[in-house]
Amino acid sequence: MDLVAVPNKARPAGEQWPGRDVLQNVTKGNYRLHSQTIEMIARQFLANSEATTERRRNEPSSRTWLRYPHREKAFHPLSWPAQAGTYQKSAKRLILPMGRGRKSLVVKIALAFEPGRVKLAWQDGYELHVVARDEQPSGCVSTGTS
Repeated sequence: MDLVAVPNKARPAGEQWPGRDVLQNVTKGNYRLHSQTIEMIARQFLANSEATTERRRNEPSSRTWLRYPHREKAFHPLSWPAQAGTYQKSAKRLILPMGRGRKSLVVKIALAFEPGRVKLAWQDGYELHVVARDEQPSGCVSTGTS
């Protein structure tokens, strides 16, 4: 929610919308999370803000109901890129780093594939979303036709 506060302070002051560097400086070293996890949260915030700007620009009627990220959330999904996590096949455990000098999050899980991106979300309980390393990025669909 610290990310939401930055543009909320900039807007009334007439300052420029904060970019990636400003948001990363606000969050750097303040959370007990892996640095890439924090960067992914900042990227998601910026992507949501840019999508809102684009839609409001292209669809003026959306200005009455479409808002920039503004609401506090009790839980935010945590993501680890493919290179951050480690899967130990023999021990059947997935190790997700929580940052330098902190214990990693260890999840006992049997996977039949090499894990890539991992997301820990809250939906009436914890959910672990694991994407296979060789899977295409979400949003890309291969139809096999040209």
